[in-house]
Order: sequence, then C-alpha cells, then structure tokens
Amino acid sequence: MKLKITKIGNSQGVRIPKEFLQGFSEGMEFKLSRKGDSLILSPNPKSRKTWEDQIAKASHDDSNDFIINDFDENDWEWK
Repeated sequence: MKLKITKIGNSQGVRIPKEFLQGFSEGMEFKLSRKGDSLILSPNPKSRKTWEDQIAKASHDDSNDFIINDFDENDWEWK
C-alpha cells in the first residue's frame, strides 16, 4: 500500500487506514523511530491503553497511595 505525506493542521502526517489499526485502541501511545529510510511505529508499552482501563484499575487498587493533607483531614465536610 502506498501512502502520501499530507498536511494536517500546521504539521505533516500520514493517514493510516482503519484495517491497519485493528487491535489498537483510541488514545494508545506509540513510539516513532527511524531506521535508514524507514519509519517504525511501535506501541509504547508504558502508556495507558485507555482512560477506562486506568479507572477500572484504580477502582480495584487497595494500595491506598492517596496523599492526605490538612484540608482533607480538617476543612472538608461531607453533607
């Protein structure tokens, strides 16, 4: 498949056809590297896949890594 570099806003880019993106979720981060005349696009394993994944993980996280400050302890009042 041939692709052309096109103007996208103030940048230039390549539009990736939908069939090449199956298995990847919107918001996923990728690493772009260059090897000679080739551009290599790889998933960034350290990036979060989606906000929903992170929210689900946080809601089941019992590590209690929250920072409690004076406002939380003394000034906040639930009604």
